[in-house]
Amino acid sequence: MSPLITKEQIDEMAAILREGISRTMDGLRRSGFTSSEWTQPARRQN
Repeated sequence: MSPLITKEQIDEMAAILREGISRTMDGLRRSGFTSSEWTQPARRQN
């Protein structure tokens, strides 16, 4: 039988991911990126 993942474990993993995303966004802001740039499609490089 496969091990089960509990709701508490899922909540903990979601909190870790949320914190990582928050730190990444803060770092991008400090580097000068704006939130409008995050929503633009990536530019193709030739």
